[in-house]
Amino acid sequence: MTDGPRGTPGGAEQPAGTPSPRALGAMESAVRRVRASNATTTFDAPTPPDPYRPPAPPVRGRDALATRWPGRSDRWLVAAVVVAAVAVVALGIALIVSLGGGGSHVAAPSGSTAPAVGHRPVHHGTPSVAGSSTTTSTLAATPGGPPVIDSITPSSGTAGQTISITGANFLSSDGHIVATFNGVVASTSCPAQNACTATVPPSNGATSAQVAITTAAGASNSVPFTYG
Repeated sequence: MTDGPRGTPGGAEQPAGTPSPRALGAMESAVRRVRASNATTTFDAPTPPDPYRPPAPPVRGRDALATRWPGRSDRWLVAAVVVAAVAVVALGIALIVSLGGGGSHVAAPSGSTAPAVGHRPVHHGTPSVAGSSTTTSTLAATPGGPPVIDSITPSSGTAGQTISITGANFLSSDGHIVATFNGVVASTSCPAQNACTATVPPSNGATSAQVAITTAAGASNSVPFTYG
C-alpha cells in the first residue's frame, strides 16, 4: 500500500481544507507553549504537579494537629499559664488565712483585776462585831514598806489572852516590832514576815481597841478588837 498524493494512508485523498498531521502536531505544540507561558506569568493559576517529584509523607501527631488548627498550641500554653497563676494565688490566700487564724489570742475580761506584782493578796471581809472569831483587813502590802495586818484571831477576848495576827512585812530591819492596843504596847512575838502573836493588855475601862503593829518601816493599819 502506498501513500496518496497528500501522504495519507492508502493513497486516499483528503478533502480540501483539512490540515495535515504535521500541521496538527505543530499547532498542538504551539498551544502547549502558550499555556506554559500563561502559567508562569499568572500568579493565581495552580502549578501543575511535578510527575518526577515523590509525594510528601503524611503529617501525623502534634504536627498534624498544628497543621489543622494553627495557633491551637499557643492557646493551650496560655490556658496552662492562667491555671497555674490561679493556683498560686489560691495557695497564697490559704496560707495567709491559716497564719492569721493561728495568731489569734483570747482577750481577758475587761472587768478583771489582778494583784500588783510584789503585793500580798488581800483578804476581803466585813468589819467584825463583838463575838466574831476573826477580824480582816482589805489593805495590800508593799515589799519593804510598813507592815499590813490582814486579820486577827480571835477578834474578841479578855486581858492576858493571846491572839494571832496575820499579814505582811512584820519583820523589822532593826528588830523593833511591837503590837499596840489603843496605843498600849503588848507583849509581841513575830517569827515570820506574815505571822505574829500578841498578849492582850488591860483594857483600862475601854470596851474595844484598835490593834496595830509598828516596825522600823512604820506603823500598820488598825483592826478592831473587842473586850468581853
